[in-house]
Amino acid sequence: MNRYRLPRMAAHPPRTTCRLPALAALLALSCPALAADPLETEIQQLVNQYRTTYKIPGLTVSVTRDGMELFAKGYGIASDTTAMSADTRTMIGSVTKAAVTGPSGYQALAQSPSYSLASRLYGTGAVFGQKFATDLTVGVQRHTPIVGIGINKDNKVHTWYANGTVSVGASNHLDQYEPPVPYSLPAGRKPADIIGMSIASNGMVYTWYRNGGELTRSVGTATDLDQYEKQTTSCKVDNPAPDCKDIDLPGGRSFYNIVGIGIAKSNDHVYTWYDDGTYSVGYSLDLDYHAAPKAFATPAGLTPYDIREIDIAGNDHVYAWYRNGKASSGYSAKLDHYLAPYAYQVPASGYSGDNWYAWYADMTLQDLLRHEAGFTHSGDLAGAAVMFGKDVEDVTYEEAHRHMLRTRPLLAAPGTKYNYSNHGFGLWTLIMPVIAGKPFLDYARDNYLKPMGMDKRVVVASATPAANDAVGYTLDGNGNYKALPFKETSSPAAGGFRASARSLTRISSSLLGQWGWGELRNMGWLPAGDGRLGHEGALDGGNALVLLYPDGYKTDGGLDMTGIHVAIAANRWNNDAADYALAEEIATKVAAVK
Repeated sequence: MNRYRLPRMAAHPPRTTCRLPALAALLALSCPALAADPLETEIQQLVNQYRTTYKIPGLTVSVTRDGMELFAKGYGIASDTTAMSADTRTMIGSVTKAAVTGPSGYQALAQSPSYSLASRLYGTGAVFGQKFATDLTVGVQRHTPIVGIGINKDNKVHTWYANGTVSVGASNHLDQYEPPVPYSLPAGRKPADIIGMSIASNGMVYTWYRNGGELTRSVGTATDLDQYEKQTTSCKVDNPAPDCKDIDLPGGRSFYNIVGIGIAKSNDHVYTWYDDGTYSVGYSLDLDYHAAPKAFATPAGLTPYDIREIDIAGNDHVYAWYRNGKASSGYSAKLDHYLAPYAYQVPASGYSGDNWYAWYADMTLQDLLRHEAGFTHSGDLAGAAVMFGKDVEDVTYEEAHRHMLRTRPLLAAPGTKYNYSNHGFGLWTLIMPVIAGKPFLDYARDNYLKPMGMDKRVVVASATPAANDAVGYTLDGNGNYKALPFKETSSPAAGGFRASARSLTRISSSLLGQWGWGELRNMGWLPAGDGRLGHEGALDGGNALVLLYPDGYKTDGGLDMTGIHVAIAANRWNNDAADYALAEEIATKVAAVK
């Protein structure tokens, strides 16, 4: 093997390529190789098996140890006619966070005289100041203290609160009949996960939840939400349960778009209202089974984004409660047809739960970098486009953030729980101009990548590719490779960069030459088990993983893995577990070489 200290790399080093004759060559395992040493042969065998099993058109692999490059090579194809070289760039998805965004932000803070990791995001003197105060208030009032309201056939209103209690009252006095008492949720769920609640004609309480990226449902009583039917499991995951159930929503909508769910007592049809001003009719597992979405109207001065919850009374009148402390009565298409907005009273104890205003006030830049800010996974550009009356491609990240604050719940108090968030890293698009005085992309390129000699090798995605940019692929309905178009990225800080595996190990080695292991964790590198750090990224047309082994790391067999960094970067989305398995096998092969 050739071992050498990583030099400052030229913009476009010589490429070792071979021409492949037509699209059928996509299935070739690799270009004809020069005579290889035993290690290269073993790695190629691992890569060939990986590519065959998971139908990967092409990838790059790189390994360093203690800052020395031990191995770097490309396999398969970069396009229909060009082979991968060790320096071919692919989309690296969320590896962007660890390789570019987190270190850029960390460096900018280290150089800033006014800001630090402990700087807060919101409030007087904070990074954003009062810029998002109104948006923040809208979200807090929508999601707290009430998480669900249901009306039984006797017209008694049950209200569930974020502090884990439920009361019984009337539409204008939510604990008129019974004060709040505790309720229990399905295992693993919390009040912030509740999307909507309603009571059927038989008195059973139906609750819909956000569970990862899926919508799930349970059936129970007011105080035991899954007493009759446990929370459903999704069939869209690996190894689904035999009794899995998927909940279908109308096309173009996700559970985040739901602003209210109600069950008609006359026929138990489920009505669902969405933030685009439409409602559908179905049943608990198929929300538009009976009727596709059609328009509904809110009272004057209110929008769907102001709705806290909706349910249907025994006479099938629809009641809606709004964040401004008003309620109205109408029918499915006109929410104030019978009664214009009137005041309702929330019990004082209902406000005793999580204090989101304090949570936002406490949120720091370090919380963002460690995925501990409490934000949900990703924003919704399509939803923001509806909110601000724009085409999706014209939505700014500031508008995407305003939409997030108004529509998404905080999942936990900042600094208390890990919740992976693309949006939290995407916010560096807005943060960098404040703390560094220049746009994120300019700072990342000029102040972070360029000093490493990487500004031409690690670049943001573009609709106009360079010669060393690989085509991204997916599979069509017949399992054949389908090339994807090159395009701009809507969120470069969250996952919009291109790089080769060689460039990724160059960056990881450079970072550990400047920062300590704990500092890498604080800038966005994630625990990968047994003291290792890593990050993976996957999106249409790209897949990447970097795995770092700490000092003193040994395998069960006693093999010393100290200082090994391994990266893979492919041009098709793949299974995360398979990527980690390949990286671990490659690292082990390298460590075994004396």
